[in-house]
Amino acid sequence: MTPPANSLTQADRMLCRCLKVTESQVEQAITLDGAASVRCVTKQTGAGGGCNACHCAIKSLLARRHASHVSH
Repeated sequence: MTPPANSLTQADRMLCRCLKVTESQVEQAITLDGAASVRCVTKQTGAGGGCNACHCAIKSLLARRHASHVSH
């Protein structure tokens, strides 16, 4: 059961409200499972498979991961 939205930590805030996918689930798909595109994230987590409103947030997480990966 998903905890109420107001009890979610920042990392666990709801990123995809349509399919109830948290930011931490998307980050895990990117960092641990190697998702490198919105399509891959959607395939692995479901995020972005509803109304597409979260695509910008997913792209931002992908860009942040890419930037941190390149700087290391």
